[in-house]
Amino acid sequence: MDSMYYHIVPPEVSPTAQNTLNFDNYTDPDDLPPKNDSLLFDTFVSLLIEVSTEQLKNVKSNIMNTYDLHRSDVADVKMAFKDIEDKYTDIITTKLKTMLDGKPINITDHFMIDFMDVSNYILEKVLRYHIKNVKGKIESPTKWYRETLKEKILRQQTKIAFNYVENSVCETLQVCRDRYYYSDYLADWLRTLMNVTPRDLKRFFIPITDVLERHKYFIKSNIKFRQTIKYIINADAIVKRDTLDFLDEILTNPDKVLKSVPHGLKPSVTLLRELFSIIDGVYDVNDQNIEQLENITEMLRDWIEGNSFDVHKVLNAIVDNIRVNLQIWPLDIQNKIYYVWSEILVL
Repeated sequence: MDSMYYHIVPPEVSPTAQNTLNFDNYTDPDDLPPKNDSLLFDTFVSLLIEVSTEQLKNVKSNIMNTYDLHRSDVADVKMAFKDIEDKYTDIITTKLKTMLDGKPINITDHFMIDFMDVSNYILEKVLRYHIKNVKGKIESPTKWYRETLKEKILRQQTKIAFNYVENSVCETLQVCRDRYYYSDYLADWLRTLMNVTPRDLKRFFIPITDVLERHKYFIKSNIKFRQTIKYIINADAIVKRDTLDFLDEILTNPDKVLKSVPHGLKPSVTLLRELFSIIDGVYDVNDQNIEQLENITEMLRDWIEGNSFDVHKVLNAIVDNIRVNLQIWPLDIQNKIYYVWSEILVL
């Protein structure tokens, strides 16, 4: 393997990523895992590598086609990503051999999820290495964050790739990451939508005005809010994707996004963060809610796979689920939510 790849991803994964692997799961030779566990792990590794390399191709296509790059930039990206799938595969298989060399392991769902995290870490590092020398428009600053377009692309595309990999492993092998909060589902939906085509992004946003009208007695709005929604609907796909990414960042990296956004957006970050925090604090992830949330998740994933999709049905299902839950929450919580939302509307 080329030494430069050991430089970006050394044989031993970084302490942060390596700590995610539970090496306490090693067992004595007399306690080898059942054969079916070994077969499951082999299937898991094969699927993980297949889906991850598929996503690297998807990332390359997305970068070339969805960020309005100059023709010369697209050519540079195409050249920079040559053989990237092979490099990822070489590194992950080498890491796996090193990790398993003569060491029986208790194959659990937790261990496989930890290994998937290591795989994602390697995928990101390989992606960063291959794009680092691409110049041109990709190095220009962005409007929403104190970062370059290249940094934004890396953030958005790794989110999309990681989410797709995790969902594929979950659906195929039922090896799934636990979801404890409403925001865990919401982040999944946002990242799934970030991965659709510009045409489908517009198709998703257009019905929002109809849904707001249908639920106008529940979702309060004003002229400015409705104008903002119309602006996003009519804007380019980049704006729509950035909007989804902005919401995702508030859910998953609120402190970071608060520091990096322009001053004018900081109140929005603070209030939306408070709103999501209140909802997460009271939302009961019980069997009934899980079923409804998973139905929404499945409809969105089916859309990604090219199946028929009713946007109104999905949006109304999201609103109805929150509305029904809000009605049973304590009155002081309801008042807090209405107050924060009213503050958002007047920004």
